[in-house]
Amino acid sequence: MELEIARTGVGMIKSRTGFEFPEAEAVNNALHIANSEGAPGMDSAVPTNMHYVMESTRIIEKIVELIEESFSIAADTSSYEFARFAAHVRFLVGRFSRGVVSVTTNRSLFRQAVDDFPDAYACVSKVDAWLRDEMGWRCNEEELLYLLMHVNGLISSTN
Repeated sequence: MELEIARTGVGMIKSRTGFEFPEAEAVNNALHIANSEGAPGMDSAVPTNMHYVMESTRIIEKIVELIEESFSIAADTSSYEFARFAAHVRFLVGRFSRGVVSVTTNRSLFRQAVDDFPDAYACVSKVDAWLRDEMGWRCNEEELLYLLMHVNGLISSTN
């Protein structure tokens, strides 16, 4: 829904000014809309201040860049998988920003996913290294599992 609203806004600008924004601008605006709404039922999980919106958008863009480089693809930012991926990263940023660490309860599932999706795991390891180096955050196996699943879904939707 947020992406549709953002695309409508971009379309209105084009019809009134003739200026055409790239698709990425609609995606960024959709993320701003979604972030400003917060997460229903999870108000304490995701802050809604502008700093958080800007930071989560920057992190999503960097992670997408790492994924695109790892797989030599262009992510389909209009896909359902991308929306799920972006929402997951938003929640991840919210948890790390508040210092909330998830408890690893899916160790065997994580190991199985690493074995089943080694390329996605290699990419997620790059994401984890970037988050550690740039943000001082380190994902545990639980976070890596969810990132791995969302990255795998995102790359599968572009093939």
